[in-house]
Parts: sequence; C-alpha cells; structure tokens
Amino acid sequence: MAATAAILMPAATVRAQDAEPGSGAEIYLMPPAKLVAKAGELVGQGQYIEALTLLDLATMQVTDNADAWFLLGKVHVEEVSDEDGIAALLKCRALEPKRPELHLLLGRGYLETGRPARALDALLAEKAISGQTPELAFRLGIAYMDQKQWSQAEQALRGVPDAGTPYSGRKHFNLGLIALNRGQTEAGVAALRRSVREEEEPTRKEAFRTHLAKIDTTEGSGADMS
Repeated sequence: MAATAAILMPAATVRAQDAEPGSGAEIYLMPPAKLVAKAGELVGQGQYIEALTLLDLATMQVTDNADAWFLLGKVHVEEVSDEDGIAALLKCRALEPKRPELHLLLGRGYLETGRPARALDALLAEKAISGQTPELAFRLGIAYMDQKQWSQAEQALRGVPDAGTPYSGRKHFNLGLIALNRGQTEAGVAALRRSVREEEEPTRKEAFRTHLAKIDTTEGSGADMS
C-alpha cells in the first residue's frame, strides 16, 4: 500500500522528500527569488561558476527578473563569456535601464569584444547614472584609445587616481603609450616607469616592465597602441 501511495504522489513531492541538504538536488526546488538571492551570495564570495548554475535555473523559470539577468551578465562578463554577458545585461537593461553598474559591465563586454563605440555609449550612460569612479574613468580612457581619440583618452585616464587603486598602474601605462604615440618620448618613458611602480598585480607589473625594457629612449620605438 505504501508503494502504491508513493507512485501516486506528485513528482515534485517525491523530489522534495528525496532532496537531501547538501546533495545539490535542493536547488531545483528553490523558487526563482531564492535562487537569485543565493546566487548573489555566491557572487559576493567570488564563487562565480556555482552562481552560474543557480542563475541559469532562475532565468529559465522567469524572464522578468532584472536581478537574475544582471547577476548572470556580471558573472559572464567577469569570468565566462562576454557575448553571453552582453545578452543577459541587455535583458536586464530592458527591465531596469538605470540600474547602477549595468552599463559599466556592458561597456566592459563591448570593449572585450572589439566594439569601442558601443562601449563608449554604455560607459557614458553609466557615468550619467552613477557618477565617476576609478574603474569607469579607466575604461572610458580605453574606449577612447581604441578609437584613436587621444586627447579624450588622456583626459579620461587622468580621472584615475595616481596611486592606490587597481587601475593606477594601468592609467600610467596607457598615458605612456599616448605620449609615445605623440612623439613625447621622455614623458612616455616616465609614465611607463611610473606604471611599473604603481601596478599591484604581479603578472601585469612584469608585462609593463618588459614593455618598458623594449622602449628605445632615443626614438621612442616599441610603443604599441593596439
């Protein structure tokens, strides 16, 4: 009789009984709001791939949750796929066009996929919504550089603090490239040297040092604006 009752029980009920805590199965029983909340916690802990599973489930269950699309886009842009990130962020933009950080992430995705004009539009929209930040100033500078708008790029990059941020070293490196492109060798080399001093990330610091070593301080050769 018990076996017959189990067969007649709804499938969801059976799954709920069988889903043991920690087994992973319980996520398939969570409502979308809880999936998004848990994914937000995981993103805050840097557990992006684990968050991705929850967000994929949430966006399959509902299509009008701006939080879900935003977090999905953030995870993709920062860790997985820029194209998928852009697609998710555009869905978020349709639901909540003035969400802080949304356009910054779109700008990052567009820069990484070689669309600097779209990146610039997104980054300027972010500036209008959220104001200036070191990251935004840096990425605006790169968007201008990718379009060979050197004066605007320099102005944007100077909005990054000279020291103490994750973008300070990159600020000086790119200012050095701009100066070298203009034939200002002494200023360019000085900026590249400053970039090595200020860069906090070891691999990038070594790359800056290697680039600096290639510069001919007499002719300014070796500057690569790409």
